[in-house]
Amino acid sequence: MGPGRQDRQDRRQQHQQPADPEWRPTRTADHNGVAGAATALNGSSYLKTKQSPGIDTTRSYTVAAWAKINNTNGFRTIVSQTGNQRSPFYLQYSAANGRWSFTLAGEDRYPPAKYYTASDSTPPQVGAWTHLVGTYNADTQAITLYVNGQAVGTSKVDPDWHGWTTNGPLTIGAETTVQLPDAAGLDGAVSDVRLYPYALTDQQANTLATGNASVHVQSAYATTKCVDDWGGNNTGAAIAVYNCWNGNNQHFTFTPDNTMTVYGKCVGTQDNATGNGAKVVLRDCNPTEGGQQWLRRYDGSIYNPQSGRCLELPGWATDNGTQLGIWDCHDGANQRWIFTAQTTGS
Repeated sequence: MGPGRQDRQDRRQQHQQPADPEWRPTRTADHNGVAGAATALNGSSYLKTKQSPGIDTTRSYTVAAWAKINNTNGFRTIVSQTGNQRSPFYLQYSAANGRWSFTLAGEDRYPPAKYYTASDSTPPQVGAWTHLVGTYNADTQAITLYVNGQAVGTSKVDPDWHGWTTNGPLTIGAETTVQLPDAAGLDGAVSDVRLYPYALTDQQANTLATGNASVHVQSAYATTKCVDDWGGNNTGAAIAVYNCWNGNNQHFTFTPDNTMTVYGKCVGTQDNATGNGAKVVLRDCNPTEGGQQWLRRYDGSIYNPQSGRCLELPGWATDNGTQLGIWDCHDGANQRWIFTAQTTGS
């Protein structure tokens, strides 16, 4: 049984497309709550790109999207690429295993001799926005699935398999082919679909999921501890570590202008200080304060350009309420952080 095709004869639906004057995409709020920034689909509607082909799938590539499913009653495809009888890839919810999956079809015929799949180990959250990334690395022949910025599944294709491609367009929200009926329509919503002609690294996939999105910032040294707005929405409140949980005071956003925000205020050094040991607090946002500038770096550190120092768990302390500070950057785990996108509802 292939992705989305439990029985083709039972899934012969007429799908409306943007080219149909009777159907128009319904806009809805995206994962950040921005009105009209996502597209709602009803399981029998989908979008197709105007340009073909979507991407060369004989080489390394990446497919990414924010997605939300309303139910798990069947296969729900987020992104695919139209072939004659198969898509080269499927970024989807798989009803076969009840998981988010990134699947490659071994050939352009139905059924193919083989599918190659990387899947999550846990079921998805119905009704929650989730960031999905699927990569294929032609050099290592590895398939990897990332969910909310974390690699959750990987597998390899056969050594003598080198992929195939199609001249068809991308399909968003369904599985479409030239010769067979459409299937696996998305009942939910999708936004920010992206493709890259190379395989993203772990860090790049994480940055894509967590950039300008609500994230948990978890200590790489003490993995049960997360950055926490210790004093609520109060200017001057300590930015500390606390047991990880899903509270709003642990939902931080790294914005395009390099600020780190929570509750509409900015994380900064106390009194805009720059020296080793300067404490980190919640401040009213002020674009002229260099102490409120933070750069996420690929080594997992959070760098303050004004001081030339990094966000640190002082003294390697892990007690709840330990206030964060800045210190000369080094490669210690107390200056390394793990970023995980928050799943959010409608």
